[in-house]
Amino acid sequence: TAGSDKEVSSAYFVNVTDIGMGPAVVGKVLSSGRPFGSEVAYYKSILNTFLTYKPMVVKVTTPEWKWEGKLRTLAVANGKYYGHGLCIAPDAVMDDRMFSVFICGNVSVVDFIMHTGTLKRGKNVHMEEVWYKTATAIEFSSQSPCPIESDGEILGWLPARVRLINKQLNFLI
Repeated sequence: TAGSDKEVSSAYFVNVTDIGMGPAVVGKVLSSGRPFGSEVAYYKSILNTFLTYKPMVVKVTTPEWKWEGKLRTLAVANGKYYGHGLCIAPDAVMDDRMFSVFICGNVSVVDFIMHTGTLKRGKNVHMEEVWYKTATAIEFSSQSPCPIESDGEILGWLPARVRLINKQLNFLI
Protein backbone atom coordinates (compact mmCIF):
# COMPACT_ATOMS: atom_id res chain seq x y z
CA THR A 1 0.00 0.00 0.00
CA ALA A 2 1.52 3.33 -1.05
CA GLY A 3 0.34 6.89 -0.95
CA SER A 4 0.34 10.15 0.91
CA ASP A 5 -1.96 11.56 3.58
CA LYS A 6 -4.48 12.36 0.86
CA GLU A 7 -4.34 9.24 -1.27
CA VAL A 8 -3.88 5.55 -0.52
CA SER A 9 -3.64 2.86 -3.16
CA SER A 10 -2.92 -0.84 -3.27
CA ALA A 11 -0.78 -2.72 -5.76
CA TYR A 12 0.67 -6.19 -6.01
CA PHE A 13 4.09 -7.45 -7.01
CA VAL A 14 5.61 -10.84 -7.63
CA ASN A 15 9.35 -10.17 -7.84
CA VAL A 16 10.74 -6.96 -6.28
CA THR A 17 9.54 -3.65 -4.93
CA ASP A 18 12.05 -0.94 -4.11
CA ILE A 19 12.67 2.60 -2.96
CA GLY A 20 15.63 4.88 -3.53
CA MET A 21 17.49 4.78 -6.83
CA GLY A 22 15.31 2.03 -8.36
CA PRO A 23 12.23 4.20 -8.96
CA ALA A 24 14.44 6.97 -10.39
CA VAL A 25 15.98 4.50 -12.87
CA VAL A 26 12.57 3.09 -13.82
CA GLY A 27 11.20 6.61 -14.38
CA LYS A 28 14.10 7.48 -16.69
CA VAL A 29 13.77 4.21 -18.65
CA LEU A 30 10.01 4.64 -19.06
CA SER A 31 10.44 8.20 -20.35
CA SER A 32 13.32 7.39 -22.73
CA GLY A 33 12.78 6.79 -26.42
CA ARG A 34 14.95 3.64 -26.30
CA PRO A 35 16.41 4.16 -29.79
CA PHE A 36 19.18 1.61 -29.03
CA GLY A 37 16.98 -0.88 -27.19
CA SER A 38 15.90 -1.33 -23.60
CA GLU A 39 19.25 -2.62 -22.30
CA VAL A 40 21.13 0.49 -23.47
CA ALA A 41 18.32 2.71 -22.14
CA TYR A 42 18.49 0.91 -18.81
CA TYR A 43 22.28 1.28 -18.39
CA LYS A 44 22.16 4.92 -19.50
CA SER A 45 19.42 5.54 -16.93
CA ILE A 46 21.46 3.83 -14.20
CA LEU A 47 24.53 5.96 -14.95
CA ASN A 48 22.46 9.14 -15.04
CA THR A 49 20.80 8.22 -11.75
CA PHE A 50 24.18 7.45 -10.15
CA LEU A 51 25.33 10.97 -10.99
CA THR A 52 22.17 12.77 -9.85
CA TYR A 53 20.61 10.77 -7.00
CA LYS A 54 21.13 12.06 -3.47
CA PRO A 55 20.63 9.46 -0.70
CA MET A 56 17.68 10.37 1.53
CA VAL A 57 16.77 9.44 5.09
CA VAL A 58 14.24 6.61 5.23
CA LYS A 59 12.76 4.81 8.23
CA VAL A 60 12.02 1.08 7.89
CA THR A 61 10.02 -0.89 10.45
CA THR A 62 9.34 -4.64 10.38
CA PRO A 63 8.09 -7.07 13.03
CA GLU A 64 11.64 -8.46 13.11
CA TRP A 65 13.89 -5.36 13.00
CA LYS A 66 14.09 -1.58 12.44
CA TRP A 67 16.44 0.53 10.35
CA GLU A 68 16.81 4.26 9.73
CA GLY A 69 19.39 6.12 7.74
CA LYS A 70 20.46 7.60 4.44
CA LEU A 71 19.53 5.25 1.67
CA ARG A 72 20.81 4.66 -1.84
CA THR A 73 18.42 1.76 -2.47
CA LEU A 74 16.28 -0.72 -0.57
CA ALA A 75 14.73 -3.71 -2.32
CA VAL A 76 12.09 -6.05 -0.92
CA ALA A 77 12.31 -9.28 -2.88
CA ASN A 78 10.50 -12.53 -3.47
CA GLY A 79 12.83 -13.32 -6.36
CA LYS A 80 16.61 -13.13 -6.55
CA TYR A 81 17.13 -10.77 -9.51
CA TYR A 82 15.92 -7.43 -10.80
CA GLY A 83 17.21 -4.57 -12.92
CA HIS A 84 18.68 -6.51 -15.86
CA GLY A 85 20.42 -9.16 -13.81
CA LEU A 86 21.30 -7.62 -10.44
CA CYS A 87 21.08 -10.34 -7.81
CA ILE A 88 20.01 -8.32 -4.81
CA ALA A 89 18.55 -11.30 -2.95
CA PRO A 90 20.78 -14.36 -3.48
CA ASP A 91 18.99 -16.32 -0.73
CA ALA A 92 15.41 -15.45 -1.77
CA VAL A 93 12.91 -18.27 -2.11
CA MET A 94 9.60 -17.43 -3.80
CA ASP A 95 7.41 -19.55 -1.56
CA ASP A 96 9.08 -19.35 1.87
CA ARG A 97 6.65 -16.70 3.24
CA MET A 98 9.56 -14.31 3.86
CA PHE A 99 10.79 -11.26 2.02
CA SER A 100 14.50 -10.94 1.37
CA VAL A 101 15.53 -7.34 1.98
CA PHE A 102 18.58 -5.65 0.46
CA ILE A 103 19.56 -2.36 2.09
CA CYS A 104 22.23 -0.23 0.46
CA GLY A 105 22.73 2.72 2.78
CA ASN A 106 24.86 5.79 2.25
CA VAL A 107 27.27 4.09 -0.17
CA SER A 108 29.31 6.28 -2.50
CA VAL A 109 28.62 6.18 -6.22
CA VAL A 110 32.11 4.76 -6.82
CA ASP A 111 31.61 1.94 -4.28
CA PHE A 112 28.18 1.12 -5.68
CA ILE A 113 29.53 0.90 -9.23
CA MET A 114 32.55 -1.16 -8.07
CA HIS A 115 30.24 -3.74 -6.45
CA THR A 116 27.78 -4.04 -9.34
CA GLY A 117 29.81 -6.99 -10.69
CA THR A 118 29.42 -8.77 -7.35
CA LEU A 119 25.64 -8.33 -7.61
CA LYS A 120 25.67 -9.57 -11.22
CA ARG A 121 27.51 -12.73 -10.09
CA GLY A 122 24.85 -13.42 -7.43
CA LYS A 123 27.18 -12.84 -4.49
CA ASN A 124 26.58 -10.83 -1.34
CA VAL A 125 28.23 -7.42 -1.18
CA HIS A 126 30.35 -7.17 1.97
CA MET A 127 30.45 -3.50 2.96
CA GLU A 128 29.68 -1.61 6.15
CA GLU A 129 26.67 0.17 4.58
CA VAL A 130 25.07 -2.90 2.93
CA TRP A 131 22.75 -5.26 4.79
CA TYR A 132 20.82 -8.41 3.87
CA LYS A 133 17.78 -9.13 6.04
CA THR A 134 14.48 -10.99 6.00
CA ALA A 135 11.04 -9.78 7.03
CA THR A 136 7.40 -10.82 6.96
CA ALA A 137 6.07 -7.26 6.51
CA ILE A 138 7.68 -3.84 6.06
CA GLU A 139 6.63 -0.22 6.60
CA PHE A 140 8.55 2.66 5.00
CA SER A 141 8.42 6.36 5.73
CA SER A 142 10.51 9.39 4.85
CA GLN A 143 10.39 13.11 5.48
CA SER A 144 11.38 13.88 1.87
CA PRO A 145 9.32 12.77 -1.13
CA CYS A 146 10.43 9.20 -1.89
CA PRO A 147 8.89 7.14 -4.72
CA ILE A 148 8.29 3.40 -4.64
CA GLU A 149 8.23 1.03 -7.61
CA SER A 150 7.34 -2.62 -8.07
CA ASP A 151 8.30 -4.90 -10.94
CA GLY A 152 9.09 -1.92 -13.19
CA GLU A 153 6.07 0.28 -12.39
CA ILE A 154 6.08 3.47 -10.34
CA LEU A 155 3.41 2.99 -7.66
CA GLY A 156 3.42 6.22 -5.69
CA TRP A 157 5.19 7.79 -2.73
CA LEU A 158 6.09 6.86 0.81
CA PRO A 159 4.71 6.15 3.33
CA ALA A 160 4.07 2.58 2.22
CA ARG A 161 3.42 -0.83 3.71
CA VAL A 162 4.46 -4.12 2.08
CA ARG A 163 3.01 -7.39 3.26
CA LEU A 164 2.67 -10.97 2.07
CA ILE A 165 -0.63 -12.30 0.82
CA ASN A 166 -1.03 -15.98 1.58
CA LYS A 167 -1.16 -18.48 -1.31
CA GLN A 168 -2.50 -16.20 -4.02
CA LEU A 169 -0.44 -17.51 -6.95
CA ASN A 170 0.42 -21.00 -8.05
CA PHE A 171 3.82 -21.39 -9.70
CA LEU A 172 4.66 -23.97 -12.33
CA ILE A 173 8.29 -24.95 -11.89
